[in-house]
Amino acid sequence: MNSLDAYLPSYEFSTWHEVAVEAPSDVADRALREVTFREVPIVRALLFARGEGAHRPDDPVVATMVPRATLVEDTPGEGIVLSVTGQFWRLRGRGAEPPATAVVDFRSRPGRLSTETRVHVPDPLSRRKFVRYWRLVRPFSGLIRTSILRAAKRRAERPQQSDPYVLPEGLPVPADDGAADHLTGAELPDLVLPSSHGGVNVRDFEVLYVYPRAGRPGRALLPGWDEIPGARGCTPQSCGFRDHHAELATLGARVAGVSAQSLDDQLEFAERNRMPFPVISDEWLDLARDPGLPTFDVEGLTLYKRLALVAERGRIVKVFYPVFPPDRNAQDVLDWLEART
Repeated sequence: MNSLDAYLPSYEFSTWHEVAVEAPSDVADRALREVTFREVPIVRALLFARGEGAHRPDDPVVATMVPRATLVEDTPGEGIVLSVTGQFWRLRGRGAEPPATAVVDFRSRPGRLSTETRVHVPDPLSRRKFVRYWRLVRPFSGLIRTSILRAAKRRAERPQQSDPYVLPEGLPVPADDGAADHLTGAELPDLVLPSSHGGVNVRDFEVLYVYPRAGRPGRALLPGWDEIPGARGCTPQSCGFRDHHAELATLGARVAGVSAQSLDDQLEFAERNRMPFPVISDEWLDLARDPGLPTFDVEGLTLYKRLALVAERGRIVKVFYPVFPPDRNAQDVLDWLEART
């Protein structure tokens, strides 16, 4: 992105504002562009007082500046530069004195968000009039710019939320590490666990699908979650079993989902996603001890690795491990069961 020297190398007036931001440059730039008047009500009030009319609360602040100026540079991930010419010292009408030229940038650099304003007033008469205007508006202009930068900083540093219903592209594919090799032929324990349908015995199900940790809309993922092979996709996996529930039931397969999340989490998840079968809470990892479901550790939590089991009268006859992509798991289980009929 070019320096302002490329657009206005000579100037008599300038301001500079900057904030530190703990976010990648592209995230900070996007946050800057997305700041709305709802986040900076003081800016909305000051612009209204300046005679620019009432802006809607959800209008992006920076975008409202573009129609009143010339967009001279727009580099995604780095920032924008605007230029405007006018007799800024006049509230209305136009005088005979030459106009001034101003350039304004909003920039995102590693660890920094900044804005600079430069004004060139070539005519002595215009300059004397601009000086009076500049003394009056400079504090408020600075307040507008610092408010925008601080709002962008809050946006950029906000924990990134993710849609649990969508599988991102490029997820790492889990490898078969042998952690489930011992499960085929093993007996499920006579174990009652809490679930969204009350207490249930894990031996009562022909299909148990196991997942690490389902997300909630609006709740940030655990750090690095998408980089852990096999971690992402609990909600798509569950929704797949929900959508194939009737077909599985026709084959005589009773289904339940299992994770190490709390019962409160399972109740919320089952209600939100209208799960027709039990979603089991194994918060104390009983199934990790018997029959030995594989686990992994992240951020101080021990969670189950993703897999699916098919059992006959409590004995495991088929193990799907590793599972990828998770939204295909239910169809794979259904296909296997249909091939046996």
